[in-house]
This record gives sequence, C-alpha cells and structure tokens, in this order.
Amino acid sequence: IAARYAKSFAAGGNTRGRLSFQPLAWRRLSAVHMLFVARWTLTPPGGVAPQTGVTTLLFERRKPGWRIISDHSS
Repeated sequence: IAARYAKSFAAGGNTRGRLSFQPLAWRRLSAVHMLFVARWTLTPPGGVAPQTGVTTLLFERRKPGWRIISDHSS
C-alpha cells in the first residue's frame, strides 16, 4: 500500500507531508476477496497538527495478482 501511494507523497514537489499506515485488520472474505482496514496519518510539514482517519481497501485476486477494487477513506 505504501508503495502505491509513495509516488504522490515522495520528496521533490511534495507539499502534503508524510503519509503512514497502521494496519488494524485483514479479513478473507472469499477465495478471491480480502478486506484490509488501516488507520492513516498524514503529518504535514511545518509543525502543522497531523490528520488521521481510517481506510478500507477491498482486494480481488486476478491473474496478474491482488488488485485494489475499492478504496474508501474517512
């Protein structure tokens, strides 16, 4: 997950800050579906208070591998 988002939060033009994830749960829903729940924290530069929330990702196993088919963050 971090690798997927790294490009938009990488150094050199990044003004949003540091994004991190704390995994909360993995749950197998079927042979081809997995649910991932994590707490995200965005720490902006300049001493601004961090923002935090929860993200839920639904993964589906396809021929090339696991793919995110639904992404909800709040």
